[in-house]
Amino acid sequence: MEKKEEKLKRNFLSLVSHKLKTPLVSLSGYIPLLLEDVPNLNEFQLKALKTMKSQTERLTLLVDKLLNFTLLESESLELKRVETPLHVLVSDTIMHLKKYIDEKKAIINRDSSLKNVGTVCVDPDYMRDVLKNITENAIKFNTKSEKNVAFSAREYEGFIYLDIADNGLGVPSEEQEKIFTKFYQIEESFTGQVEGAGLGLALAKIIMNAHGGSIAVRSVIGQGSRFTLKFPRTSEPVPHQP
Repeated sequence: MEKKEEKLKRNFLSLVSHKLKTPLVSLSGYIPLLLEDVPNLNEFQLKALKTMKSQTERLTLLVDKLLNFTLLESESLELKRVETPLHVLVSDTIMHLKKYIDEKKAIINRDSSLKNVGTVCVDPDYMRDVLKNITENAIKFNTKSEKNVAFSAREYEGFIYLDIADNGLGVPSEEQEKIFTKFYQIEESFTGQVEGAGLGLALAKIIMNAHGGSIAVRSVIGQGSRFTLKFPRTSEPVPHQP
């Protein structure tokens, strides 16, 4: 019975997301045209259109996440695995987030250990989504003036571990398992009312599990969090370069 209910929920989310997609595409196309081509807009009209544009973009991202989530949760995920160096995945993710990182004045540190581990056999697109979600959260939920995100890697007993550490708020111990549940969000009083969909980490967990890996978090309130991605090693370690 529970499986049937879960399937109905997924089908409903998928249907709603698809129905929302068409009008959002229209809005995303027409609003920029109005901003560019309509002459003599007054201050109120300009502000209203800019707000509509940003909110449409936000809703589009949410709908895309919902569609992606229903696909992944339906267990129809097809991975296009490629042997990929971790440092390349991290660099690509940072490049995709460059505008956001610059806007938030975040400091990104990439440890040399990223180049000293074996490659991982992953779907690069899905894995970049995982890294993007974790990195965005590390910046978004950090209220400190100096926002730091550090990437490092290590190998142990046939597995490669990628650590993503931040100096943010931290996650309460009682919440650390729950944050990987779909639609779950920590109390607004703790996060400072930062908006989110509650899907990013749930997506990350599904993707990591599909790769035969896992995701975990260790956190200290007021000091930050360390998310650890665990990958099966598929190649020999890279010889250490002095």
